[in-house]
Amino acid sequence: MPDLADHATEYPPGEAADAAAGNTSLVSLQTLLQARLNGASGDLATEKISHHGQSYIVKYRRRGYARHVRSWLVSAGCAILFGRFVRPARLRAGDIAHEARRLRQLHGQGVRVPRVFLQTADYLVLEFCGEDLTRRLQTVSPAEKQVLLERVFDELAAFHRGGHWHGGAQVRNLTMSDGRSGQIHRIDFEEAAGEALPLALMQAYDLILTLHSVVDHLVDGSDGTNDTNGLAQGLSLLQGYFRQAPSADVAQALRRLARLTDGLLGLEPMLRQQAQKHKDIRRSLALAQLLRAFRLSGQP
Repeated sequence: MPDLADHATEYPPGEAADAAAGNTSLVSLQTLLQARLNGASGDLATEKISHHGQSYIVKYRRRGYARHVRSWLVSAGCAILFGRFVRPARLRAGDIAHEARRLRQLHGQGVRVPRVFLQTADYLVLEFCGEDLTRRLQTVSPAEKQVLLERVFDELAAFHRGGHWHGGAQVRNLTMSDGRSGQIHRIDFEEAAGEALPLALMQAYDLILTLHSVVDHLVDGSDGTNDTNGLAQGLSLLQGYFRQAPSADVAQALRRLARLTDGLLGLEPMLRQQAQKHKDIRRSLALAQLLRAFRLSGQP
């Protein structure tokens, strides 16, 4: 069992006493997690754990073949979307040491990400920063949803303006703990693509992931078609992002993708029935329509 001191987090002076008091709790949590690992027959899923009155997120190292397959798919995606081939080995996600390193680096630069409380070869124990925004977007009023969507894109622009990239920028990887006034945190930094691709392409990838994850909330119909208001709202969100984080390279990457997805729109009449059953098809059609509107707008 590794020594907690080897992986200690640095805290502001006002939090130092609380952190010291929490070390005893982390030791007992470490014992609990080791017992769980010893009894596991396969990979364990990321989970929220409450221990001694404190909530944590535990992420386990993935050993299976899924991350290898995923790296090949991401490599193919980079070649198609961005015209860049990257060896799959350089894109392999699931390395918890990589994620811990990124979290500590970003936290040290003032980015709102979970603190790393404990790192071992098999898992990370992370700060719980609230529930993700997916359910909130599904339950708030239309007016509140508009405010929240604008905030999501404002936060992404500020993050990118600081010279950062996420790699997992879907709204499911944004959390908020204290209601509408709560701070948004970014979670899930497994992706390693930023080590192999230019910053502008990674930021374009972030923007595409964010758009794809929220486009359902701009869709008027269940078949993936957007009404005029939905397209206008989506275009407004994109334009707001570029006003705050202008980048010709990121805009060019989105226009390249728009040209590629125009072919998908040609199949829209045939895909409408499938779009009613499959959300990925519905989202892809809606995203293609939004990207076309962005390309034709001539902005930013």
